[in-house]
Parts: sequence; structure tokens; C-alpha cells
Amino acid sequence: MLYIGFEVNFSFIKHEAFRGLSLQQLNLYKYMFAPDLQPQTLAIIGCVAPRGPVQPVLEMQGRFAARVLKVDMYGNMAM
Repeated sequence: MLYIGFEVNFSFIKHEAFRGLSLQQLNLYKYMFAPDLQPQTLAIIGCVAPRGPVQPVLEMQGRFAARVLKVDMYGNMAM
């Protein structure tokens, strides 16, 4: 899912961890994972404000999320 815009909200997520929160109020582990969302199957990529180019940070977040969410051929999560 790609989200581009000026107002950041998570109204499409029905979990109470995201209800009515702004970008600054989110409590995300590694700026990607909501700690109280179980199972961890949602990674929010791009909620960072680096002091340089954002594209390398997004790529690193995407690679990390892919590693965390990787499922082996038997369906076991590789967390």
C-alpha cells in the first residue's frame, strides 16, 4: 500500500493502536511495527524524518520488514 499526502492518518486500520493518532503520537518499534498488534503482520514504512535523503532509509526499512515478515515454505513466521 502506498500512501502519499499531506495529512497522515490511519483511519483504514481498525486496530485501537492507530485510532485518532497523528504521526508524532505513534508508538512504533524501529519506526515500523506497533508493539501491541498481534500477530505482527503489519509494517508501516516511511514514518521517519531523516536529516538527509529519505529513499535509502525507506529501502532499509523495506528490507528489514521483509526479513521480519518472511514466511518459510511451511508457513512458520521467521521472527
